[in-house]
Amino acid sequence: MGSKSGRDMDKAKASGLTPKYLEHGVTYEEAEITFVVRKIYRHELQLGQMPADVIEGFYTKGRVPHTMYIREIIETIR
Repeated sequence: MGSKSGRDMDKAKASGLTPKYLEHGVTYEEAEITFVVRKIYRHELQLGQMPADVIEGFYTKGRVPHTMYIREIIETIR
């Protein structure tokens, strides 16, 4: 699912996976393992702090820099 943008399509529907609803989110019946996580930190990446080759390789054509998240695994579901 990481190769397509959710802005352009319904990724879950296009995947053909069967949603399985959890208390605080969703997983899929076909998943072998699901990680339930808690967000610890969020950081907006800045173009001015990236090497030129990274900008040229990933952020041409007006693309917006990514947001980096650090999360803690609080539960695994098998």
